[in-house]
Amino acid sequence: MGCNFKTGASTKAAITFLMTMGAYLMTAAAAHASIDFVFTTGDPVTGQQSMASDSNKCPTDGPLASYVGGSVTNSGPTTVNGITATINGLSGSFALAGAQSPTLELGSLAPGDDIMVAWLVAYPCDTSKKNGVPPATGGLITLTDDTSATSTQALTLTARKAISANAGGQVLSTTLGEGAIIGQTIVADILYDFGGNSIDDEFFVQPAGNTDFDAACLRLIGTEITSSNITSVPVGTENTLYFVSSTSQSGNGYFIGVRYFFRYLCANTTSTARPYSIQTSGNTNIKYTGNYDGVGALTFDFPTSTNPLVVTKTATPSLITSETIGTTAQFTVTVENPSAFDTMIDSFSDTLPSGVTYDVLDGVSEVNAGNSAVLPATGDSGTLSFIGLTGTSYSVPAGSSVSLIYDAVIPEADGTYINTASAKIGDVIIGSDQATVTVAGGKLDASKSVSVYDPDALNLYAIPGNDVVYTFNISNVGTGAVDAGSVILTDKLPEDLTIYTGDFDPNVPGMGPVSFDEGSSGLTCCLAAGEVEYSDSTTEPPVYGYVPTGGYDPNVTHIKITPSNAFAAGSSISASFRMRIE
Repeated sequence: MGCNFKTGASTKAAITFLMTMGAYLMTAAAAHASIDFVFTTGDPVTGQQSMASDSNKCPTDGPLASYVGGSVTNSGPTTVNGITATINGLSGSFALAGAQSPTLELGSLAPGDDIMVAWLVAYPCDTSKKNGVPPATGGLITLTDDTSATSTQALTLTARKAISANAGGQVLSTTLGEGAIIGQTIVADILYDFGGNSIDDEFFVQPAGNTDFDAACLRLIGTEITSSNITSVPVGTENTLYFVSSTSQSGNGYFIGVRYFFRYLCANTTSTARPYSIQTSGNTNIKYTGNYDGVGALTFDFPTSTNPLVVTKTATPSLITSETIGTTAQFTVTVENPSAFDTMIDSFSDTLPSGVTYDVLDGVSEVNAGNSAVLPATGDSGTLSFIGLTGTSYSVPAGSSVSLIYDAVIPEADGTYINTASAKIGDVIIGSDQATVTVAGGKLDASKSVSVYDPDALNLYAIPGNDVVYTFNISNVGTGAVDAGSVILTDKLPEDLTIYTGDFDPNVPGMGPVSFDEGSSGLTCCLAAGEVEYSDSTTEPPVYGYVPTGGYDPNVTHIKITPSNAFAAGSSISASFRMRIE
């Protein structure tokens, strides 16, 4: 059952009348043109609804609860978000049953979509005597959306004496669909049997008359007439529990088949519903289901609901190093449904850590602009909301999954960025998971020093003819390694110095012109090809590839040192070469 029910013929007529007689009903449809509300559990013109109170044995026998509500339709050209419906103003012993909230969050409706909103209202016995006034209450249903537009429907609910009779709508059969997982829409089929009817007879069909039915966790979201041989109850009519006979039909054997759509909004919930119906005669007498109580009473026993859904979250990449710093990370939030029954997720919520911002939905994300009412915008931070369309998304078929995939911009600052995503059905978080992105980019601290080359400790001075040693001192002070090949040391040589390109220490043949201390860095240098290069360029930028003479070479103007391997965090290196003072 989706929320794109087609409106039945009788409901269409009611809509037309409401639009022309809005002042009489105190509705504000003109101020809220895209959302239409039609009262469909009672008289849509007067806002009146009769409730059956057993004339002899109330409260022991007979129903004491009735659904009150109607159909909400988006008749505008754009999606309407943040729709809520509230019932208030009930008085006396009229009150909401089943731990319901007076305010129901309906979410968002796409153009043309509709949904039923209804509250199970408990009512008192009619103890009025002949010619007395039965108990009644006023009430008001108010619809609002995220633009603060408002529509209202005034109500008059009356508890009336009634007798239990087969002509009031015997319950012939009840059939409950399979499954009981949170978020699932489960169908309950009821076949009612009625006697003959006259013009202006009223029919009320109800799925539950017991006040202990858990209407909060098992929310009624729609109805459909599946079979009928009563002229004024056309097959296919949706979201309507009230009908008025426009013709007379004599005899017996008249029936109405109703499919009720309930949605499990809680886990670990079970409840029993006792269906019934009412038929009036000339609006003076009222009869209710003959087999509501005692032997032959039929009920719906909703099985205990479970939450088999699994929420997982991953981040790619989970480690950002110096090579990838400044890039985005891709987050994937997946809800898996291992059960044998379809269900639906209403929204995702994802709280980004400080400094992380939303970028864009990935092109393969199953949560997208086409099936979402609310999406974050590029640059948003904090808690992100992804809200589906009521009754449409986000569907999670049996044995399948739905995934939200988006990119986020990660700060360059080193650290561990943890964000938590959750999925909701109604107001219930059905699962959550975390993903971590670690920024461990290496950070280099460099210095250069010069000292006299004095291997024999002769206390030599920095005077022409002597050598000095130039030393690069490099430390990785970051929390992550510096990627291989990304540490490159270059130096433009002073004009009054000549570099020595032979072995740095003549007593160590083959050591090469650069003395390299790798420490615990993991780097190696400087004997492999390409690790030490020279340039004889006299202009910038220098071109490397010059092959030196092997001794003091006055043609060399630049040196480049490129160690191999990654540079471990928290380690240091030094690279030294000799130059003669001219």
